[in-house]
Amino acid sequence: GEGSLVSDNTPTTLFSLSVPAGIMGLWGMLRVTLDFVYENTTGADATIAWTITFGASAFVDTTANIATSANPRWGRLDFLIANKGTASTQGFNGILRIGPVDGAATGFGDLGANDTINTTFGNNLTQDTTTALTLSSAMTMSAASGNAFGVKNVRVEVVG
Repeated sequence: GEGSLVSDNTPTTLFSLSVPAGIMGLWGMLRVTLDFVYENTTGADATIAWTITFGASAFVDTTANIATSANPRWGRLDFLIANKGTASTQGFNGILRIGPVDGAATGFGDLGANDTINTTFGNNLTQDTTTALTLSSAMTMSAASGNAFGVKNVRVEVVG
């Protein structure tokens, strides 16, 4: 679905769902993709703090500075949570991409442009996937005004 958030620096849930008990088996994984648009017109650099929660485990990270611009940036958050041969140990990794405000008028775009953010992240989790668990993501913008954020697509897949 699509949602939007404008000028708010309080934590805002982007999606939340229940992962059914046992659906991941011993080697299964959850693949999550969240597409969004972000605009920073604060007049200064801004950041976004992301929280991804799976059961009782929460991962929090903050983007690098995102330069101010009247033009929006498109972005994607991709991550995997995978059981590691047991229903109580998972690997977790992903990447956050936020594009530049401008692109080339010809060719494939402005590869190597500044203001492009590519952040990888990962951790190990110990959640019991034989029980139902909540999977959610939230974000907090660093400025209370001059920011806009729109969720364009959220896709959660069970793989394996």
